[in-house]
Amino acid sequence: MHNQIAEAAKASGITEVDDVVAFALGFKSAAVPARLRRPCLKAQGDDDMTLSYFDLPALGEPPRLLLALSGEKWSDHRVTRKEWNADKTFSKYGQMPMLTLPNGRVMAQSTAISRYLAKGVFIDASPLYPEDPMEAFCVDEIIETFADFHKGLYKSMAIKDQAEKEAARQKHVSEEGGKIFGVFEKAATEWMVGDKMTLADIWLFYYFNFLQCGFWDGLKAGCVSQFPKLNAIKKKVGAIDAIKSYYKALGKASWPGVDYTAFLDA
Repeated sequence: MHNQIAEAAKASGITEVDDVVAFALGFKSAAVPARLRRPCLKAQGDDDMTLSYFDLPALGEPPRLLLALSGEKWSDHRVTRKEWNADKTFSKYGQMPMLTLPNGRVMAQSTAISRYLAKGVFIDASPLYPEDPMEAFCVDEIIETFADFHKGLYKSMAIKDQAEKEAARQKHVSEEGGKIFGVFEKAATEWMVGDKMTLADIWLFYYFNFLQCGFWDGLKAGCVSQFPKLNAIKKKVGAIDAIKSYYKALGKASWPGVDYTAFLDA
C-alpha cells in the first residue's frame, strides 16, 4: 500500500516527503491544517511542549502566541525572578525563553524558536513562516528591524533618573520608531508581508502591545497610534479566537506594572 501511494504521488509530480504525506491524507500539497501536518510540533513524543519565560510579554511572547495558535497542548512555565536568580542552570545558555520538546530537547533563542514553531502553525492553510524564499526574507527583515529598535529602547534601562529615563523612551519611540514604523506603515497592505498572515504580523502584534502594556515607564497607551495600517493588522491578529482566549485567561501579570488586558484592546 505504501509503495502504491508513493508511486501515485510520484506520477502526480509530488516528491517532497511532507507533500507525499499530505497526498496520502487526501490533500493536494503539504499546506494542510496544523492538526494534520505538524512537522515540527507533533513528532517529538507524547508529552506536552514547555515554554519557559518570565511572567512578562517580552521575548517569550511570540513563541507563546504561536503555541496558543497551534492547537497543541503545551505547558506555560512562568519563571519567577526569585527562581531565576537562584538557579539558571536549567537553561541552555543561561537565558530565556526556552522551549523544551517532549523528547527532552531544549531549544533557545526567541526568534529561532518562533521560526521553528511558525513553520508548523497554519492559518487558512498557509504556514506562518512562508515557504517562498523572498517572503521568508521579508518576514525576517521585519523581525530583525524590530530587534534593532528594541536594542535602542533597552538602553534606557541603564538610566537612573526616572524623568530622564521616561523622556529617553518617549524620544526613541517618537524619532526612531517614527522612522522604522513609518517604513512598515508605508509598505504594509492587508498584512505585513504579502496577502496572508505571517510571523511578521505576530511580531507586530506582540511588540506594539509590549510597548503599551505598562512595562515601559513613560510609554502610554496610544504611543504608536499614528500608524493606522499597522494598528489595523494588530487588531486583526488580536481578534483571533485562540489569541483572545489566551489573554483572557491571563489578566494582570505578576511582573510589576504589566497588564495583559492591554493586548485585548487589539
